[in-house]
Amino acid sequence: MRTRILLCAAIVLFLGGALHAGDWKPLNNNLWSDPDNWSTGLLPVPGERTTINDPPECHLDIETLIGNLQISDGGALMIADGGILTAYGWVHVGKNNEGSLTVTNGGVLNAMGVMIIGRNTGSEGHLTTGYGGTVNIQGNFQVTNKEGSSGFVHLDGGILNIDAPLLFNPF
Repeated sequence: MRTRILLCAAIVLFLGGALHAGDWKPLNNNLWSDPDNWSTGLLPVPGERTTINDPPECHLDIETLIGNLQISDGGALMIADGGILTAYGWVHVGKNNEGSLTVTNGGVLNAMGVMIIGRNTGSEGHLTTGYGGTVNIQGNFQVTNKEGSSGFVHLDGGILNIDAPLLFNPF
């Protein structure tokens, strides 16, 4: 029995480390839907961690499902014009440095897990809901996570639905 448990744990750890879609490295344009813009040459899929750590801003132009999302190190994501992103894991905007996420003009973000704006010490995260954009948060929602982090939520005509605990850390 113990051997089976250890074997299952090893498989989960192995697969957990392997499920990474790669990093945002735009070559042709700023469109999420172009596989050449991802370091692996493949679009992110459910269960994978997606990382946007570099400019220019990524434009989500399709409906897609992913596991985790990290936006940091000057990275930015714009969800608009019918783009829909559903993240079943965590969403960190400004995890290690500055990151921004804008949902506007018919775009939709469905954050099903923990969403943190301003994750680590020295980081700065920005979430903007612009006119016609909708952000739905089902998991915990934190604005700043650690002392020395900064998180900003800009409500600019969009809709922010929070069906979860809301935490503003007062560091």
